[in-house]
Amino acid sequence: MKINFLFLLTVVCVSMLFSCHHDPDPVLLAQDTVCFKTDILPIIQNNCGKSGCHNGYSRDENYNSVADILKDVKKNDPYGSKLYQNITNEFAIMPPSPNAPLTKDQRTKIFVWIQKGADTSSTCK
Repeated sequence: MKINFLFLLTVVCVSMLFSCHHDPDPVLLAQDTVCFKTDILPIIQNNCGKSGCHNGYSRDENYNSVADILKDVKKNDPYGSKLYQNITNEFAIMPPSPNAPLTKDQRTKIFVWIQKGADTSSTCK
């Protein structure tokens, strides 16, 4: 009986671990474009590029410029992009408390922006 309980407990714990993920919002995925200047940059500036975070003083990633941000982006591949991996990592949620985590809407916008080529032009299509 004790072995069955431990087995069941293990199965439940493992399934919970792998069932928690950050799927992008399907409604936002249908968007044609996400504008870097008005949609993405404010998210990064307000949550990542501020003092004590990814501003070049205390972390490996530096998000002081567009070029710095793009170093962590693999265009057309959100899952392969360090930026997206970091904001969806379940063991180190970004940003850390008290602002954690980014909303599903914010994560989805970043996902769509990367998936659509991570365009940083000042004009959105």
